[in-house]
Amino acid sequence: MSPSCEPIAGYSPKELVGRNGAEFVYSDGLEAARAEIRIARRGQQRRNFETRWVQRDGRLVPLAWSCVWSDSEQCHFLIGRDMTESKKAEEALIDSERMARSIIDTALDAIIQVNEWGEVLDRG
Repeated sequence: MSPSCEPIAGYSPKELVGRNGAEFVYSDGLEAARAEIRIARRGQQRRNFETRWVQRDGRLVPLAWSCVWSDSEQCHFLIGRDMTESKKAEEALIDSERMARSIIDTALDAIIQVNEWGEVLDRG
């Protein structure tokens, strides 16, 4: 457990040690996470997956995980990256695309796209 996990996990490393990680994964992603971890152990290859982590205050934090099994240590090593800002940026991009599409679809002006040779493009 690294000390940097506390701001992401919402628990101190001391509070997490000895507990089952399944207690903290939001239920809708638990089976998929377990499957990825089983695959990592069988194949001894790095697995990447996403879950939502439940902090002490109930807040859900989207995490992107990298997981690898170590035969010598007989344990999984997991690195979780907080994807909150990335998810917000993704949503903002989707919202701006919707808004742009709405403007284009309802505009009274004609919007025409042409390439460098002057040919009209169909990118609807």
